[in-house]
Amino acid sequence: SVRRRLVRVTASGVPPVTPSDLVRGGERCGVVTTAAPLPGGSGWIGLAVLRHECVEARDVSPAGGSAIELIEKLPLARPHGRPWAIED
Repeated sequence: SVRRRLVRVTASGVPPVTPSDLVRGGERCGVVTTAAPLPGGSGWIGLAVLRHECVEARDVSPAGGSAIELIEKLPLARPHGRPWAIED
C-alpha cells in the first residue's frame, strides 16, 4: 500500500536546503524534495513527500525552520502520453 503522498508546500522565510526532513511533534513525517523562493522574497514554495497522516496536519515544519503554512495535495492521475494498450 502507498503510505506517502506528493504535496505542494508553501512557507515563509528562506527555502530549506533540499532534501530536507519535515517534522511533526519532533518526529520525521516527510521530506522536502525541491524548494524555490517566491517572487518578492515573501517565502518559498516546494514539493514534498509526506506520510498520509501528516497531509492534513497544520504543525509540520522543516527541521529547524518555520512552520509550513499551506499543504496542497497534488491530483492523482495517470500520466499522459503513450497509451497503456498497444494496438498493431
